[in-house]
Amino acid sequence: MSDSRLFNEFGCLTGEAIESYIAKTLGEKDLKDVLSHLENCDFCANAIDGIKLSESSELNISEIKNEIKDKTRQKTSAAKQSNRIFILSTFAASILFILGLFYIFNLKSDSQNAENITDEENNSNIVYFPPSPGKEDVQMQQDKKVNNLSVAKSEINLKKLFTLDNMNKPDFSNQIFTFTEEMPEFPGGVVALDKTINKEIEYAENTYNIHSCGKVFVEFLINEKGEITDPVIVGKKKKGLDQVAIEIVKKLPRWIPGKQSGQAVKVSYTLPIKFSKC
Repeated sequence: MSDSRLFNEFGCLTGEAIESYIAKTLGEKDLKDVLSHLENCDFCANAIDGIKLSESSELNISEIKNEIKDKTRQKTSAAKQSNRIFILSTFAASILFILGLFYIFNLKSDSQNAENITDEENNSNIVYFPPSPGKEDVQMQQDKKVNNLSVAKSEINLKKLFTLDNMNKPDFSNQIFTFTEEMPEFPGGVVALDKTINKEIEYAENTYNIHSCGKVFVEFLINEKGEITDPVIVGKKKKGLDQVAIEIVKKLPRWIPGKQSGQAVKVSYTLPIKFSKC
């Protein structure tokens, strides 16, 4: 039975196993299993070659991961602090607004009561008939309804501000990841990807009458929708094969996008294209 730390459900090496192999931190038994697998799996061997090639271009994976984690913590901390300040400011402003309304209403009520008491004292012997509501009274009642509606809307907005999604959700829209908690996946897995690439290579060799062999590494982005963008050749270029390799990558269907903290994010990916028709 294969070790789930080293091999995924398709029988290929996991990202953790590849990273440990490159960093030379595998135990003796795990190293023996990995070497045995690499002798029989061109796809995993090619993937490791691609990562080592990226490292030779001064792309230190561990440093990138640490830098991403640090930036994520900083942005998350800053976002939380900013949200707290905004919420407290809005809450305080709402309280002041409500207190101001109560003060105005009480002031008007006290003034009206004082006028009524004075009128009663001066006209104690006069039969009093209450006046019908005038335009000012009607307008005052309408203003009270409008003010009460504004207070209710302010309370609803405060409740929305206190939701956990607004307080804790980090923003990854401008970040490009090399490793994520959930890596991008080709529909159908590694076996389907290998089959699709071999089919496209065979078609290209016959269509363009290619009689060259070699391995071309294509680096590209898989965006939040799983679409492939910005394919470029990395490493040593192969005349006559580079453009064909890029066209093969462009024809690939959408992938299942990578995810970080439950959000779909952009991921940089390197894929080897091997031509063997010499």
